[in-house]
Amino acid sequence: MICASPGFPGMFYLTNKTVYATIFEHMYDKRSAMCGSFLNGGAAMLFDRLVRREYIDKGWSGDRKFRAETADGEQYLLRISPAEKKDAVALCYSRMKAAEMLQISMCRALEWGTCGEGVYFIQSWIDGSDAEAAIPTLDTITQYKLGIDAGRDLRKLHTMHGPQDAQPWEQRYGRKIDRKLQMYAASAQKYDEDACIISFINENRHLIADRPICYQHGDHHIGNMMVSNGNIVLIDFEKEDYGDPWEEFNRIVWSAQASPYFASGTVDGYFGGNVPELFWRLLALYICTNTLGSLPWAIPFGEGEIRVMKEQQRQVLEWYDHMNRIVPNWYGNPVRIRPVVPSDREMYLSLLQDEEVVKTYMVPEEMDQQLAEKIFTRYQILSASHDRYVRTICVGETPVGTIHDVGIKDSTVELGWALLPAYYNIGYCTRAVKLAMGELAERGYREVTAGAFEENRASLRVMEKSGMDIHQMLNYLNKRSGVL
Repeated sequence: MICASPGFPGMFYLTNKTVYATIFEHMYDKRSAMCGSFLNGGAAMLFDRLVRREYIDKGWSGDRKFRAETADGEQYLLRISPAEKKDAVALCYSRMKAAEMLQISMCRALEWGTCGEGVYFIQSWIDGSDAEAAIPTLDTITQYKLGIDAGRDLRKLHTMHGPQDAQPWEQRYGRKIDRKLQMYAASAQKYDEDACIISFINENRHLIADRPICYQHGDHHIGNMMVSNGNIVLIDFEKEDYGDPWEEFNRIVWSAQASPYFASGTVDGYFGGNVPELFWRLLALYICTNTLGSLPWAIPFGEGEIRVMKEQQRQVLEWYDHMNRIVPNWYGNPVRIRPVVPSDREMYLSLLQDEEVVKTYMVPEEMDQQLAEKIFTRYQILSASHDRYVRTICVGETPVGTIHDVGIKDSTVELGWALLPAYYNIGYCTRAVKLAMGELAERGYREVTAGAFEENRASLRVMEKSGMDIHQMLNYLNKRSGVL
């Protein structure tokens, strides 16, 4: 069953028992309530309206998938599963409906039931492109932004708790590790280099103790997403499961192969730019375990799949330097900082006169084009000085903001920053502040401070994520009449 968690809106407990759609009749529209009627012998209204099907030859599930259409041109995704999967389809439907309540960008569960062909499941049709093919063709900033969105949605999904009576993760996943090791040992196929993977698994498996349990999509990676109207959309929930939320990242290898920027964005979006070290070590453990089990899995599918898995293992070893590092080399935030250059002029003129920016960035109230030009010229001069600190924030090669000292006293630097509004809420400022701290430390400064108005929650979050003591900064500054 599913029930609301008291005191935690938007969080759900999921048991491992069959759930029929009738429990959602009080929550959802008539199409949801309709499912209860046809499970008891009523008419499946939407299914009966489908008049055309186009077979979709994709996926590994064994289900048959179709683009289905009604007489008036409405399109849907239709899945047909064997009759024995009725309970699994019912459970998937109910969990997808719960996920929809979290405002996740995903395909929608509309109706399921039994038919002469087995069990059918109707979902919304997503007009768009396969993310795996589309995302690598986009500019790197957009790739990273879409990854941020995917990570944020995954974080929402993981607010759905797993079963209250779930077996401890250490026991459940521990058996999986043992099984994968045994399968690989017995396999006729072997990787050219496997000792470092096996050693890493054995040395780090203790980390799975005391891990939380949550609902999982079950197959979360770029291959199960679409790009529709510029947005990332999660599809294919049929492998939904529960387990350690961070184990959900074990298939990020597919995302990283297609787009390191997207994969990096997914991690940063999930953690808000502050990725704990434990995550990286657990991710490496989960990827190693999956990699080891992938080769025996591939054998029944032929030489082509065996080659795919061997190539992926080679890439995993490259990412992790043969398991000598825990952060894969594909991970990298595209944000960098550099001195101010003449070609930054247009960005600075836009930044200094932007109505949204000047609400929190300390610029003269009489700001106009002429004054903005003077400030930009001043920024260039100070950027070249060793006694002051001014940098342009870039995403890739694109200038998007500024970070600079507001004042320097002895070994303490006070920082200020501003970003074009199009780049808000993606973690770029946090990354820029951390980079600036590193540069200032190299110059010999021992303390970095910053200030913001109490209502400027975004900047306060940046300070907190950068390691600053936030309570000392509230109400820190009065608005100045100038910059630098």
